[in-house]
Amino acid sequence: MGQAALSIHPNDWKHAETPNFVYHFFHGFRLPRRSGGAEFYYRVIAGDLGKDTSQWERKSHIFIFETDADWAEFQHKVRWIPGPAAFHAGGSLFIVRNPEKKFKGHTLGA
Repeated sequence: MGQAALSIHPNDWKHAETPNFVYHFFHGFRLPRRSGGAEFYYRVIAGDLGKDTSQWERKSHIFIFETDADWAEFQHKVRWIPGPAAFHAGGSLFIVRNPEKKFKGHTLGA
């Protein structure tokens, strides 16, 4: 599914890495807040579950789409049911965060 995501506007994706995640996104100025939140919740959940994840070999990938059209194209490519604003599959999180809908009742926790 990651390859299908990266095939949409393949030259426009940017990539970044934090201790536990690899991010794929279109605009870098939006990443720091999301990466900090993901790392925070990762540590909290791992702690609550009593898991030491320091030896895990694979980082999780987070793909952030910004337009409904790109999200719909991706869902079609991977034959996923249309509609959900995010889903997890194979160790990767796929999410749409359309900046045009920010603060308009379409909020999904980061």
